[in-house]
Amino acid sequence: MKVPEVHRRLVQVYKAEAPYENTIRIWFGKFENKDFSFDDASRSELSVWWSVHGVHHWKLLDERKTITTEYYSAQLQKVRAQLNLSPLKHHRVPYFHDNARPHVAKTAKSLLATFSWTVLAYQPYIPDLAPTDYHLFSDMHRSLEGTDFKTKSEVENWLVSYFASKSHRFGGQVL
Repeated sequence: MKVPEVHRRLVQVYKAEAPYENTIRIWFGKFENKDFSFDDASRSELSVWWSVHGVHHWKLLDERKTITTEYYSAQLQKVRAQLNLSPLKHHRVPYFHDNARPHVAKTAKSLLATFSWTVLAYQPYIPDLAPTDYHLFSDMHRSLEGTDFKTKSEVENWLVSYFASKSHRFGGQVL
């Protein structure tokens, strides 16, 4: 049985809760290698704040941690501090904001209101306002091809080098 057929059958049974076709493709690859575990590989989450002037702040979340409202609010304050050191210091800041729970929680919304930023709500299907994972992460993916990290420190060092290698024009090209 092929991946599309398995996906079609799972959608019939599980409807919107069915796994994506790419997930099934990953499972097939694991099964072919006699790996029948469903455990996710250990990974960290990367948050990036950037503009046409380049990357202003990034943070690699520790493994097994989740982004809470408190964590997100602390990161927003760090972003604001970085923007105050950038060419955007005296400019109106349009902030493209997605609708993840920590981002729309009352604490985060109240904090953003104190920044005098113009918050642009996330609208799926607006190609002119594509989120970071569409442009920046696809470029990172190409740059990472064939790279294998053993430690979080190696990942952080690669990220420092990657962001330093991007000109300030990079932000303008991907927006």
